[in-house]
Amino acid sequence: MSNVKDSSRGAVQVNDVRRLRRSAVEALQRERIGQSEPPGRGIVLVRQGSG
Repeated sequence: MSNVKDSSRGAVQVNDVRRLRRSAVEALQRERIGQSEPPGRGIVLVRQGSG
């Protein structure tokens, strides 16, 4: 029983992490566009978020 619960919890955690990463990437992209930061820095941030 414990194994099933652990697996379900793991799935939920993964979904939460994906949502957080996606929201973070979107926020970084918005900030980059608004602040007009150097393209190199923006690309690095996007790569880290997607990875």
